[in-house]
Amino acid sequence: MDSMQRQDKTPEGGQEGRTSSGVTNGRRISRRRQVAITIGIAIAAIFIINIGVRVAVTTARIPSPEASARRVLDTYLEAAKSQNCDMTFALTNLGSTWSWCGGFSPIRVIMQNNPRMDSYEDIGKPYEIPAKSTSSGRDETCFPVDITQSGLSGAESGALPGWGICFAQTPVGWRAIEQGYG
Repeated sequence: MDSMQRQDKTPEGGQEGRTSSGVTNGRRISRRRQVAITIGIAIAAIFIINIGVRVAVTTARIPSPEASARRVLDTYLEAAKSQNCDMTFALTNLGSTWSWCGGFSPIRVIMQNNPRMDSYEDIGKPYEIPAKSTSSGRDETCFPVDITQSGLSGAESGALPGWGICFAQTPVGWRAIEQGYG
């Protein structure tokens, strides 16, 4: 029966509320709907807890908001190389670029691209890109870095010389905002 046409009736005995047969205020909730709602709530809780734990775990080791872009880059690269996903995630501006962690992370769900940085070397001289020339609309400080990676969508695993990693100043300090060539 269509929910618009259904008349809510009080279960026998005149008591409103949930009964052991899955009836709430006279309406039966299907078992499938109960399972779907429960699964949805569980997934949302896991996602929220994951983000909260990541932030709590890394807060003590994150460079201060006053730290230079180079200091944040060094921390970011070491974290990426050692697969410290909590740190790379914390040093990445949410939703703007991936965090080099390979496995599951909330940003991977958003970006659908989360390669692994196997090593890095030869950090080049930083260069500035004015806000009017960036896709982020912010002034950026970029560093060319020779990296070795695996799993990057659109690239074969191996060396990527001169890979650019760009940072923008945020209220919590410098954060990785873009990376790649060009």
